[in-house]
Amino acid sequence: DMIDVPTPEVVTTAELADPVTAEPWESVLIQTSGEVTAGADQYGVWEVDGVTVDDLFYHVEPALGATVDYLAGVFWYSYDLFRIEPRDENDVSVETVGPTTVTIQEIRSGTVPENTNVRVEGVVVTTGLTEPYSSCEWQSFFVQDPAGGENSGMTVAFQIANVPGFDVTPGDVINIDAQYQEYYDLAELVLDD
Repeated sequence: DMIDVPTPEVVTTAELADPVTAEPWESVLIQTSGEVTAGADQYGVWEVDGVTVDDLFYHVEPALGATVDYLAGVFWYSYDLFRIEPRDENDVSVETVGPTTVTIQEIRSGTVPENTNVRVEGVVVTTGLTEPYSSCEWQSFFVQDPAGGENSGMTVAFQIANVPGFDVTPGDVINIDAQYQEYYDLAELVLDD
């Protein structure tokens, strides 16, 4: 026999962030909302109002500062940490955040938070595309501020399927809308489309 899955219980992020008030919600299907206070890391873990969200069932990478209108999932405790585990795309509704115009130097100096949607204008392409990384179908290239100097260059990476037919030539001057991410301590501008 089958019955309907219970409706998620509405719980505030303040309740979920406090271990004392979070404990009763362990393993319960919950629903909350808030603001993305930490963008997705290399493991797919992010935060809404300081509460950890994981990708055990469903992977999503909302931008830092985005408004989460609806977030549902099982509230799970693992490795000394409570976390929300969304089940599929129906469990997450996030407002899109437009890019903030910044310079490569601002990113490299640490003044731009990781996982911020950024726009970098007037940079020079310094290489062609790398060969595709065979295991994950990613490519990259390098850009630099035309004035040069320390902290003036960055890697731009993209998944080939997300940007089909994309190409650059050394010397091209381009504007880039991307998400700033750190990949094993390498600062990258990651293109989505």
